[in-house]
Amino acid sequence: MFGQNRSKSTENILILGLGGVGSYLAERLIDDEQAVTIIEADPKLIASADGRIDARFIVGDAMSIRCWRQAEAETMDYMIAVTNNDAVNMMAARIAHKMGIPCKIARVRSFEFGRSNSLLSTEELNLDLIIHPEELVSQEIVRLIATNSSNELIELAGGNILLLATEVTDHSPITGLTLQEIAARHSDIPFRVTAVARGIRTFIPWGQQQILPGDHIAVMFPAAYRHQVLDLTATEQKRQQRVILLGGGLVGSRVAELLKKRVAVTVLEE
Repeated sequence: MFGQNRSKSTENILILGLGGVGSYLAERLIDDEQAVTIIEADPKLIASADGRIDARFIVGDAMSIRCWRQAEAETMDYMIAVTNNDAVNMMAARIAHKMGIPCKIARVRSFEFGRSNSLLSTEELNLDLIIHPEELVSQEIVRLIATNSSNELIELAGGNILLLATEVTDHSPITGLTLQEIAARHSDIPFRVTAVARGIRTFIPWGQQQILPGDHIAVMFPAAYRHQVLDLTATEQKRQQRVILLGGGLVGSRVAELLKKRVAVTVLEE
């Protein structure tokens, strides 16, 4: 999104909030040679970042139009609201829209906004992108629970493509076969073995490459063929039958919601 075409002039980016997320974003964007302006109400945070982040700092409230004017908001290409207040971040999008900022991004912790079934959509909030940090954490926890700890299943292309990293066992259906033989026997499954790790060597396999017990392979395939590829590689998904969650906050409650159709979930809350 940012700096995709370095032949273009530097983009102007306004960040609201200099907490952990705001500070990290500012550092990354400045490394990408973007012009960053930050509005932050806490002078201690600005003093801490002043010698570390080469940005323009404005001490003030994110809801102060005076601060927006001082930041020359009408010249900005992006507005990123990452204060610790959802309401402020969402209202900032309205202000940015009024001031003609083309792209508006906001961090929103609440799960009640930005979804397809929400009362207010991202378009109605004048946002181009909503970042739900707790949702990302929750989905990663569920993914780790759903996948055998000795294997790795990574989503690519918005979840449409999966990359499986797994170990080949003696009893795997593909043990001792070449890639051409595997493809011929399972021509109904679109997949590609993209890498093989054998001992201390990792290499890109070719058609006559034989798969041996103990090999660690990386297999890429469409998500719709997940179960077929797991069967093909004899990858067991050791799904937990019972899960205990300590804490029923935003992350805990969301993880419970995502897991409830798969396993028995118990939430412990004080």
